[in-house]
Amino acid sequence: MTAHSFQNTDTDAPVLFEGYIDEQEYCRQRGVSLRTAGRDRQHHLSPPYLTVGKKIYYRVAAVREWFLRQEREPGVTSSSRGDRGCP
Repeated sequence: MTAHSFQNTDTDAPVLFEGYIDEQEYCRQRGVSLRTAGRDRQHHLSPPYLTVGKKIYYRVAAVREWFLRQEREPGVTSSSRGDRGCP
């Protein structure tokens, strides 16, 4: 995953959105539509995001951390771990 290269005309000043990708780039890399990303946010199923005006941005490091939290062991389900209190 690579962040957008936001243009900075003053080489001494930090790039404001360095380390962030916009919603379109997030969707492109994840392979989902803008509508799916919006629905995921609405249902609190998305990585953390930032809203600036009407634009949505994702911090690349936060998306990677979110991906890691989504990982599951093959063959392990919540019922097989006893999460529901069943024997």
